[in-house]
Amino acid sequence: LVQKFEGDEPISDSEGCRYLAAGLLVGFACLCSGIGMGLFLQPPRHHGPLPPFSPPPPATASNGGGDGEESAGNGGITEPLLFMMRSPPPPPPVPIDGKGFVTMVLVFIFLEAIGLYGLIVALFAIGK
Repeated sequence: LVQKFEGDEPISDSEGCRYLAAGLLVGFACLCSGIGMGLFLQPPRHHGPLPPFSPPPPATASNGGGDGEESAGNGGITEPLLFMMRSPPPPPPVPIDGKGFVTMVLVFIFLEAIGLYGLIVALFAIGK
């Protein structure tokens, strides 16, 4: 690939598309591998049904106290701009025993194989 770009003659459109496709193949394969690792390492979020959604209380209008000043330096804002549901605290970490460690290593090997597979397919896509 480097030899193609060092010369004076430009690459053709089909070669450019092949290089673009190869780069996208490698990028998306590694992205999927990384997302899989992130999901595998993430602790479970909920141990039961989700709490019901409760919207924030409606805003109340205030008169400003009569002296024309806003309240306490926050510009008269009395509610948060974004309402966020509070999730329960995460469970304590589980110690990894011998069987759990082997499982974790095997999952990482298979997830890394996805990225390696993307690289191999990209090399075949570049070749003629």
